[in-house]
Amino acid sequence: MNEEKPLVSILILTYNQEEYVARTIESVLDQRGDFTRDIVIGDDFSTDNTRKIINEFKTRFPSLITLNFSQKNNGVIENYRASLEKCRGEYVAVCAGDDYWHDPEKLLKQITFLESNPDFGVVHSDANYLFEPIGRSKLAFRKATGEKIETGSVFEPLLIDNFILAVTTCIRTALIRQHVDFNEYSRLGFPMEDYPMWLELSKHTKIGYLDESLATYRIHSKSIRNTSNFQKRYQFFLSTQAVKNYFIERYGCNEIVRMKVLEGFYKKSLRYSTIQKDAQLVRAAYYWLKSQAGSNLTFIEHLYFLGTRIKFLGSISAFLLKKMNSLD
Repeated sequence: MNEEKPLVSILILTYNQEEYVARTIESVLDQRGDFTRDIVIGDDFSTDNTRKIINEFKTRFPSLITLNFSQKNNGVIENYRASLEKCRGEYVAVCAGDDYWHDPEKLLKQITFLESNPDFGVVHSDANYLFEPIGRSKLAFRKATGEKIETGSVFEPLLIDNFILAVTTCIRTALIRQHVDFNEYSRLGFPMEDYPMWLELSKHTKIGYLDESLATYRIHSKSIRNTSNFQKRYQFFLSTQAVKNYFIERYGCNEIVRMKVLEGFYKKSLRYSTIQKDAQLVRAAYYWLKSQAGSNLTFIEHLYFLGTRIKFLGSISAFLLKKMNSLD
């Protein structure tokens, strides 16, 4: 007997998330809608109790949940690629093992959108941000910050800023299999699978946006956005720029967009090099910004530069940046 192919596969990716993974799986199980589904959980060789918790859910829902347990830690890209192979749905929706879907109709709303808009291959939404270390949430983060989200053909807006959160997405599975080369991303040393995937898919399909918060993105002590290891954050920043450079070289872009990408790079470089007290890098970033976009330099950015000439100003700038946690 042939098993019925599910309309949507829910892909949960985990690694050492014992504190959160039960909430993640429960939020997926709570999804409402008259459509067939399956759940694939890819664990990248967790060394805590994550697998034990996952196995408990597998015991309760043996026909619904499929497991992909790595025999060694392979990294997020390989975990995604290998786990995606087990997804049988026409659509795939991803949730990391520390995030969750707070709207029980997330999938229903997104599938309805994609079924009604066949020229769109990806849809995403707003999200709540849960800042766990301080126990604070920002509801509907994009709306709260007034950020305008582009839709349709969004390759160039995505080059300037990655405004798509993976936990909020639903994607036509065939598009990923047809266009996304995870092995190439691994070869290039990209540390993330989502941003290069959005950029690649945006060249082949339209991307939609639902202006409501459907998921919760958790920021905790292990998150790259919250790590106190500034070197790790700096390396992630450089890798993100490498992704942008790769796709600009691959597909090209408008000159104005290219300059905006460079301006964003040098503005962040100015902040990182101030924290690291690297006067040479501070000056290099400052002079580039001054020559290309001097009118856009803020008072604090001038202060970063002056800190390379006046020692106590440099110490003050680095201290304030660490206190504000304002690198991203």
